Amino acid sequence: MISPSRWWTHARAVAGIGLLGGSALLTLPSMIPARASATDQRPAPSVRVGGLTMVVEDAASQARRIADEWAQKPLRLQLTEETLVRTRSDLGGSVDVEHLTRLLRDANNPTSALRRRAAEADELNLALPVRFDAEPARALLLELKRLHDHAPADARFDPDTREVIAERSGLSLDVWTTLDDLDDALHHGSDEVAVRVVRTNARRTASELRDVRVDARLGEFETRYSLNESAADRTHNLRVAARKIDGIVLLPGEVFDFNDVVGERNEASGFRPAPVIAGGELVDGLGGGACQIAGTIHAAAFFAGMTILERHPHSRPSFYIKLGLDAAVSYPSINLVFRNDLPFPVVVRIRLEGGIARSEVLGLEQRHMVTFVRRIDSVQPYTESETQDSSLPSGVRAL
Repeated sequence: MISPSRWWTHARAVAGIGLLGGSALLTLPSMIPARASATDQRPAPSVRVGGLTMVVEDAASQARRIADEWAQKPLRLQLTEETLVRTRSDLGGSVDVEHLTRLLRDANNPTSALRRRAAEADELNLALPVRFDAEPARALLLELKRLHDHAPADARFDPDTREVIAERSGLSLDVWTTLDDLDDALHHGSDEVAVRVVRTNARRTASELRDVRVDARLGEFETRYSLNESAADRTHNLRVAARKIDGIVLLPGEVFDFNDVVGERNEASGFRPAPVIAGGELVDGLGGGACQIAGTIHAAAFFAGMTILERHPHSRPSFYIKLGLDAAVSYPSINLVFRNDLPFPVVVRIRLEGGIARSEVLGLEQRHMVTFVRRIDSVQPYTESETQDSSLPSGVRAL
């Protein structure tokens, strides 16, 4: 495979002579003395270029005509269910006109090395000297990759409709291998190239969820969020995180890993800057608000009897949840992890509506009760410091 760094200048020109009735490819010496012989009196063989029989005309004009016709021929790119048609020139293919002109002149010159080497042949088959500038095709393939690449999606259970949403395999377009195939197709005259893709299977299939039942609400919890315009970015982040979680099924013994499910909180994943708690202070950070989703789910999982494996408190109280039920998360180091130790599957839900984030853990009915009790074991001593802030009105103090 040709490495990406070599594609920028990669070009290949191949010229070969096939003798009628034989399969050998003759390699011409760089220099053979031009010497007339009895073979010069033989009838000139017919000349075929790229499979087409040539007529006697000016070699340069004929070479340009062949190159133009070759460049405008269509080539199909087959990508899964989609077919794109481009000309060979659109994809960076071309014929070396100067090289082809020399070949045609030699083919019509009875004293040339080309004719003398093929003295016994009735036909000269000349391979087109094709060049491939990969940049146009690379740009097209990268755009197709941007449009078609997607991560695998696990099968989910929709508690509202009681239907299983089928999984979807991931797809990644292999640009560099496709460029190799396109290079070969141009040099061999093919009119179709299958775009190479790599598929990744989903971890959870629909067949695994066929026995899921949600007869009871095992645990639930609500937190409130602001509907003010000033909190629009934070609310947006709540919805992005919730969409990634809602409907996840945990089979017996399976683990819910918040950072694994939600992924990195960055702009590429749809998150926006919003206030987060860091070092005991409120600062702007990408994905601000994800902790509220984590805390709401943690509380619902706690009351559903899930086994909490990892949970971290915030460094200061949060407005939306009581101490002890909150769950700080920060990708990839600070996480919320719990396990379903019940003997049946459970479904984790998280929905946002009208300023309320509501999480539920659904499954078969259980006859048990979970309670939450807080107590203060100790109070850590602390010091206070006061800093003047000219941006605050006179007499106003802020924590």
